[in-house]
Amino acid sequence: MSSIDSVRKEIRPWVSPNGERRYYIDDWWTLVGGILESYSSGDWTAARVPEMKRARVWFDEDARVHVDHLKDMVAVDIIIGTIESQFYLRVGTLIILRRILCPKAIPC
Repeated sequence: MSSIDSVRKEIRPWVSPNGERRYYIDDWWTLVGGILESYSSGDWTAARVPEMKRARVWFDEDARVHVDHLKDMVAVDIIIGTIESQFYLRVGTLIILRRILCPKAIPC
């Protein structure tokens, strides 16, 4: 079962004026970029890479992944599916977040 507890320990939340908490994954492109580049080059209707890189990816309080600022729903599904299937958080699994936050093995 996934848990927001691991996210809360590793990522500082952004809190909206109405109290909504979001946990942004700033370096999400390193996790999904290769797949999106392949998709973009193979499908003429796909969003271009610069447009996809502008997307904002975040966890909500239920540890669900969301994508903002990207209209290409196939790309959105790729981002969400990849993060949830390969990097989904489980209780006590902080190695995954360290991979997100410290991709070059910088001590966090």
